[in-house]
Amino acid sequence: MPNNETALTRRYWKEETDGLLIEEFPVVRNKTGCNPRRLDGLVILGRTKKIGDTKQYVDTNAKAENLVRDRDVIIIQTKATPFNITLLGQAFFSQCLMKF
Repeated sequence: MPNNETALTRRYWKEETDGLLIEEFPVVRNKTGCNPRRLDGLVILGRTKKIGDTKQYVDTNAKAENLVRDRDVIIIQTKATPFNITLLGQAFFSQCLMKF
């Protein structure tokens, strides 16, 4: 994620949410015939407000799944460009991917 998008993600997290922020949260892993998909940010509500080390929290599929199971989360998709249909699609389908 470009630095200006990282700054936007962190500003939103800091000002608008309360919880653990994990940047570049993997929702689809890289494997044959499947490109990886990551959320720009995932906030896990009810956890200590800090920026978590992505590798520490989600180095395996099971760890990532257990981290969010039965928790309230906020999905963040950030673009440093004006709102457009691409961003809308990313935001919409990100929530669908999180359900799997």
